[in-house]
Amino acid sequence: NDEAKHAAVFRRFMAQKLEAKERVPHSVIKGGDRYLWLARFLPSGAVFLAVIVEAIGGAFLEFFGDERHMPEPLFRSICRTIAERDEKRHIELCAETYNELYRSGSRWERFRNNVAWKAVLKSAYGDKTEDHQLLQACRAFGLESPRLYQFIADRLSQHLTRIGLYVSAERF
Repeated sequence: NDEAKHAAVFRRFMAQKLEAKERVPHSVIKGGDRYLWLARFLPSGAVFLAVIVEAIGGAFLEFFGDERHMPEPLFRSICRTIAERDEKRHIELCAETYNELYRSGSRWERFRNNVAWKAVLKSAYGDKTEDHQLLQACRAFGLESPRLYQFIADRLSQHLTRIGLYVSAERF
């Protein structure tokens, strides 16, 4: 319920700010369907992906919750509240679950996790073209998009370290 409510508020605000239709992109729905089978056959991989998704979502909210990056006080407050109350808890839960149930330090685990994070980042951020929705959102708020990407890469690198995968932010 938290995720749906927060996503709806976030999308509504972004759609209003970008003067666009509120919708969930088809690529997100299709991508979700593509990876759902993973949870049945490889739960450790699914929890690892959950860590990545939560870390990226939390980083976005933390970025837009900062006054330097978001001039709009209402949106900044919404982002900060969600990041501090919910996303932090979600990230900790996913990381603790992974560490307790699935972290082994094996070569297979390291290989699987490296392949998974590369695939997720490529599908989410691989097409940094001018019509990419994240770049449009940054421009709508008067932000330089590379700052957003660097912030997210730094935060994701920190959270991946918590589950035993060190990835420098420069590799993103």
